[in-house]
Amino acid sequence: ASPGGPVLLGRSADGRIQLRTAEGVAVRPRGAFALDGVALHLGAVDGRPVVVGFGPDAAPWAWRP
Repeated sequence: ASPGGPVLLGRSADGRIQLRTAEGVAVRPRGAFALDGVALHLGAVDGRPVVVGFGPDAAPWAWRP
């Protein structure tokens, strides 16, 4: 992560995943509620960050802000 981001911040007050990027703070707006253990993946080919995790139904998800 560079000084401008991305940095995985954790959860907002209402439990949504937050990610700081060079543009500001992005909050995951919808989708399955994330269980603990989300991870920031920086190895995407296009260089954009990807946050991955599992929902309560054990289905994996990926969020690209």
